[in-house]
Amino acid sequence: MTRKFALLAVGMAVLLCGCDQFFIYKAPPEAVIGIEKVRIQPNEPIWVSAEGSFSPQGYPLVQFIWGFGDGAPPQTRTDPYAVSHSYNQGGPYAITLEVVDSLGMRGRSSVGISVNKWITTHVRVEELPGPLAGEYVYIIQRGHQPKRVSISGIIPDYSYIFYRLDATNSYDSDGWVYSWKWYWSDHELGEEPILYVRIPAGSVYTIQLQATDNEGLVAKHFVDVGRL
Repeated sequence: MTRKFALLAVGMAVLLCGCDQFFIYKAPPEAVIGIEKVRIQPNEPIWVSAEGSFSPQGYPLVQFIWGFGDGAPPQTRTDPYAVSHSYNQGGPYAITLEVVDSLGMRGRSSVGISVNKWITTHVRVEELPGPLAGEYVYIIQRGHQPKRVSISGIIPDYSYIFYRLDATNSYDSDGWVYSWKWYWSDHELGEEPILYVRIPAGSVYTIQLQATDNEGLVAKHFVDVGRL
């Protein structure tokens, strides 16, 4: 609306002063970013389009240049249709669009988005001198299903080793850790940040932690327990 008033004012000035020479105001194009959401998960495609972009004076738009703010090369298109991009690291980013009309005039706009940050997982592995009374432990042995038992009153057997796996120092910098799950192979072991396991002496087992944040993003952490 401001540009229309400016054009009208120029025309009236020309008529009033009787000038026989005047200039034509050329308005740059308007870059308009179409986007469905501004919060995504790592590696999730985000779709944007330039279909709402236009030239106030009706000149054709001939170039659409996209920048995604993560160091990736700009994408140059000759059509306004949707393009996609994904980010493998969490954080804030600015998506920019520059449009060029047939006269070479440019318009630019940007929109901010945020990508959910991965949970930072820390697992502390502690070998225990023996069973801890009152705690539940997962008995792990190849060829057998894991068993969850209370080890209260169990006589120590030195052909086995007990371990404590502690993930309580894990954190989510832009949310919180919503759930914990421990796995050995394809067997689920527990859903608490601290896990107790018993394995045969002279062996090594790989335990997996899956920590899920409040937005459903799952971080995986693998740790070896045992010694040969």
